[in-house]
Amino acid sequence: MNVLISVDMEGISGVVAAGHTSLSHKEYERFRKLMTADANAAIEGALSGGATEVVTDGHYGRRASATQCRGTGGAGGAGS
Repeated sequence: MNVLISVDMEGISGVVAAGHTSLSHKEYERFRKLMTADANAAIEGALSGGATEVVTDGHYGRRASATQCRGTGGAGGAGS
């Protein structure tokens, strides 16, 4: 079973205001890590549920270089 997980910072755990997604926000780095943790939890759940391939599509933009997901590949993922 193949699974596509699309991730965007708005709406993830702890991000409750539009300003939280701004590079200039004082806690931006923490929100990036929360987004990655949420994506990784979804990936782990998909794999536990029988997925044979997980592709992540994150609307990461400049966020991609600092965080990596555990997917098997794709726009925002890294091979595991």
